[in-house]
Amino acid sequence: MWLLLSLTSNQPLSQSYTSQSGSHVASLSTLIKLTVVPNSNQKDTTSMPNSVSAAAKTLCSGEVTVTVAPKVEVLKDETAKLPCTYSVSPASSNTVVEWYIDEQPGTRKRVAFRSPGGEGKSDEATPLSGRVTIGEDFTLTILSVKPSDEFVFSCQVTAGPAGVNDAPTKLKVFFAPEKPDIKASNQAIYVGDTDSSEISICVAKNGHPQPRIIWFKDDQPLPEVKDMKEKTYMVSSVVKEASGLYTIKSSLNMQPTKADKDSVFQCTVEYSMPGDEIKQKKSDSITINLNYPSETATFELLNPDPVKEGDNVTMKCETDGNPQPEFEFTKDGKPIIGQGGLLMLKSVKRTDVGEYMCTAIDYDNIEADLSGKIALAVHYIDPVSVTPAEPQVVMFGGKVDWQCKTKASAQHTVHWKKGSEVLSQDGTLLIEGVSYDNAGEYMCVGAVPSVPGLTAQASVNLIVKGKPLIETPAVGVVEKEGDMVTLKCSAYGSPAPQFTWEPSGKESVSVEGNKVVSTVTLQATAEVMKNGATCKVSNEHGKDSKAILVSLQRAIDNSSNRGSAFSLLLLLTSLLLSGLFVVQTLLTPHPAIPSPLHLPIPPSIVFTPPSHPPSLFSPYAPHPASRYPKLNHFPYPSSSSPPRIKHPQIIPLSPPLHYPKSNPPPFPTPSSFTVINPSSSPQCLSSSSKSLPAPPFRASIPTSHVSLHCGTVADQHQGGSSVVVIAVVVCVLLLLLLVALIYFLNKKSKLPCGKKDKKEVASGEVNSDIVVEMKTDKANEEAGLLNKRPSTQQ
Repeated sequence: MWLLLSLTSNQPLSQSYTSQSGSHVASLSTLIKLTVVPNSNQKDTTSMPNSVSAAAKTLCSGEVTVTVAPKVEVLKDETAKLPCTYSVSPASSNTVVEWYIDEQPGTRKRVAFRSPGGEGKSDEATPLSGRVTIGEDFTLTILSVKPSDEFVFSCQVTAGPAGVNDAPTKLKVFFAPEKPDIKASNQAIYVGDTDSSEISICVAKNGHPQPRIIWFKDDQPLPEVKDMKEKTYMVSSVVKEASGLYTIKSSLNMQPTKADKDSVFQCTVEYSMPGDEIKQKKSDSITINLNYPSETATFELLNPDPVKEGDNVTMKCETDGNPQPEFEFTKDGKPIIGQGGLLMLKSVKRTDVGEYMCTAIDYDNIEADLSGKIALAVHYIDPVSVTPAEPQVVMFGGKVDWQCKTKASAQHTVHWKKGSEVLSQDGTLLIEGVSYDNAGEYMCVGAVPSVPGLTAQASVNLIVKGKPLIETPAVGVVEKEGDMVTLKCSAYGSPAPQFTWEPSGKESVSVEGNKVVSTVTLQATAEVMKNGATCKVSNEHGKDSKAILVSLQRAIDNSSNRGSAFSLLLLLTSLLLSGLFVVQTLLTPHPAIPSPLHLPIPPSIVFTPPSHPPSLFSPYAPHPASRYPKLNHFPYPSSSSPPRIKHPQIIPLSPPLHYPKSNPPPFPTPSSFTVINPSSSPQCLSSSSKSLPAPPFRASIPTSHVSLHCGTVADQHQGGSSVVVIAVVVCVLLLLLLVALIYFLNKKSKLPCGKKDKKEVASGEVNSDIVVEMKTDKANEEAGLLNKRPSTQQ
């Protein structure tokens, strides 16, 4: 509810007053009346004179504070929320919150209102009707925001005696425009015009707020110039659509130069989005149709490879101007007809060789020399000449000789080949000892290597005559006697040989290359299984025959198994020999390596070196005895009787003795020795050591680290014994594997002449469906096998 002061006279308001309590009284000459005005359809305080509004605010004591967001940003078609909070001092229970929009400068219209604890309502007949609500927290919510909703909204709080206050907030609506559309001008643009020409037009539709267009040339932005007196300027226009969105159009005008013929033009629309974000959308790229005069001309051959007879040739003439002028073509000074800037020759011949010239005239640059020349070369090769050219008929074992020649425009080659095999490269083909394999077609090929595809060729035929020859036939295979078997017999010969089969069967004849193949299908009778089938061929020059054997499938399989067994035996034998070689290598002693100190001294003693000059023992130490601080030495006079040595062992010295490798001195004679008893203390030193007389000896002492070693001889050979045991075990396992494999293969593939087979033949219990036959070339063995069965049955 609005509380307004209605004046009953025309006296100025300054003459009225209010009590401290807020009640109204009448002045001496003016009557002041308190009137309650309904909310609907009544002007608000903003429509009153400013003096009235000011007086109305002074009628109340207290303070009202209203807080809103300075601006609210939202995308088109989304929901906008405008918050409003307030504080009243002193507190009032009669507070009303209202939202207004500024439709026009100085005019506000309420769109929604709400009192504390009351129901929020929206006003009718406003731009936001049906889409606006006010919440319990007095936030104004606008659904499906439109660009036309971009108003200044005011949140006004009326708090009774505390007074009235409001605060404005700005609603901003955003919408990204479409991708800009760029089109080149349809008008011809000439270089050298004094006036600027329209180059292109760019249009960006449906954006909010209003976007702007930026022009680019070769990816570089052009300055935005609107002065039409400049050589390059832009003309822009904006249209506000009924939806409230903006469509912007910009045209680019400039005076281009010849350098702009290859320039790429593009426009970009720049627009704002919430959060002060600036975005861009780029258009497609275009080039302009720029007209400029020609200065030079080019005339080129478009064929990538050297031209040869039969090729199609294309020559192109063009200038650096636009548009292209008219062209004229000549060959050796005589006019010929072209098509625009193209001169095409179909299936050229060697007579098309010559000088071709192109000439153009550009009337915008009449003084320019616009011409070009091409010297056309056409490569060729003459037909190949073969002597003799007719087919050659040669008897088997004879010879034949051909010669092949040709001519070409460049260096060429001549070679003979049969199929893909090259037989000769000098133009001569000589075949001696002709066989049936030599029969067939031969080709002489001439070629120019420098010109791909330039070849010529001729063919001749060789016919070989002679008696027929049968190829080695394949063995026929059947499951059992009585089955049908198919046999093939291939024979060479000219004239074609005639075939005869014994026994006969169903026969067919075919030709495969230079040979004739006869195929017969017959029954594998006992006679066929025994003697096979005989293929006989003959012609006017002679005849030939071969027997084709027939075997059981099981016999073939057993033979294959025996071959596999033999291969495995060879493999295992190789492994066994390799193992034995490894064992021999491990057990064979290697030559001594001069690392430890080797002395011809009983291995159970340690010597104590005498006091010699440093050069005798080491050039690096003053006294050799100082090099043995860890050893206990027991020197005894050299006249002592030698003790009996037990448990001999090798005892190296530590630290090492160093001598130059180039000249190692002989080892000096020790003055005394220490006897080592391995069964004594861990130091291996006996308490009753005996001295030995020094035997004469020599030793080389290389530079190496040696240490005192205690132990028996058995300890030193323990590692070698382990290697021997392992090697023996490996060899035994290999032998066992070999024996097992031989036994397995013997059980799986029984030999046809085993004892069991002989026993079954002798007893007459042979299966009638299986016949096992052993053939031999010796007549007496065959007779013996054939006569064995009757005598056994008796």
